[in-house]
Amino acid sequence: MTCTAPIDINTTELSCTLKCAYSFNYTDTGIILSNENDYLKMNYEQPPPSSSTNSQVTYNSKDYNVDSIRLYYPSLHTYGGVQADAELIIIHKVTSGNNSIPPLCVCIPILVKETISPTSQT
Repeated sequence: MTCTAPIDINTTELSCTLKCAYSFNYTDTGIILSNENDYLKMNYEQPPPSSSTNSQVTYNSKDYNVDSIRLYYPSLHTYGGVQADAELIIIHKVTSGNNSIPPLCVCIPILVKETISPTSQT
């Protein structure tokens, strides 16, 4: 992964008004899972081309497809200075074949919430 990592993702610093156009159209597909010691890597099988879409993600007028998916435990990044329980990172490569465009990484923090159901209390 050539995305800059790890970093602190601070929501107060994000300003994306009308300049960060992001849309997605992920499809069901198979994955191949491998243990990379620091994370689980999921190689994403590319779905066959369809007439409805040529890319899975469009970001700032550039088309991207999923390259791989990684699951880190605990998170690779921090969010507002706090590490998440886990983090899913979806790594996308541009579809145009232009290697000078860096990958697009979509980082999703995962928090585990412990709950107590009313029936488990004595």
